[in-house]
Amino acid sequence: MSSTIERSESNNYFRTINPSWRLLCYHKYMQSKKVVAAVFLLILFFLLALFLNQKQETKLPISASINREELYKECTGTTLEGSCKNGECISPGMEKRVFDLWEQLFKRTYKLSDRFFNDHIKVTDTTYEVRTYRDITHHWWTVNYVYQNGWMKSRQNDSADLSARNDFTTISALTDEEIIGLLILSIRPTERFNAPVISFTELEGVIRGNNINPEDLDFCHIDFTNMSRGALSLRGISIVSETLNKCMDLEINLSTGKLDKTPDVCVIYD
Repeated sequence: MSSTIERSESNNYFRTINPSWRLLCYHKYMQSKKVVAAVFLLILFFLLALFLNQKQETKLPISASINREELYKECTGTTLEGSCKNGECISPGMEKRVFDLWEQLFKRTYKLSDRFFNDHIKVTDTTYEVRTYRDITHHWWTVNYVYQNGWMKSRQNDSADLSARNDFTTISALTDEEIIGLLILSIRPTERFNAPVISFTELEGVIRGNNINPEDLDFCHIDFTNMSRGALSLRGISIVSETLNKCMDLEINLSTGKLDKTPDVCVIYD
């Protein structure tokens, strides 16, 4: 009997507070819905902002006009002009002897005529240095030059260690054949100095046709690359999305005008 009374009183109690309890639960439910909705809108806003930012960054800028006279204006380091005219920068003796042999080997390796060499290979300077490393004397000969073909300029250099190895032969006693044998190590037959270079008009067509910003291209370091199979390449990098650390490596084959694009990261983090 007592348990029946307790249940009855308990039921009356819950019947009495039930409306307030329901109202309290309803308010809490509505508050939680507002919180969830606010969080959802916040996430949605963030994703929308991220999408718009990525879309804006992904769109490459339309190519501005390209000033041929200012392609190499910002280049630093070794000059891009052949400053050694008529060989006045070449010291007599071994330095001049090695240079003459290098010129002969260079023309023969790349099958260049005297006229082509004189018109396109602009010597900057030559050096002949004696260096001692770990009690061993090394005689280093170096030539810096600019390969110029139309609008294109590419800084190059060749060098050779003329030191006799494993014997006491003096440098002056080296034969021409021995010197040429040492120079061969620095001249790379795969580099195609005799390959054609696209015209500046064709270059502009590649840049504009692919919507490339000229400022993304590195005109200061045009060089021969493996990807271009020995031809000269104009390389650069464009930012696709700075937020997502996405960039695009660019390489224009200057013999064919073919453009290669390779996705890459902009910054490598440790």
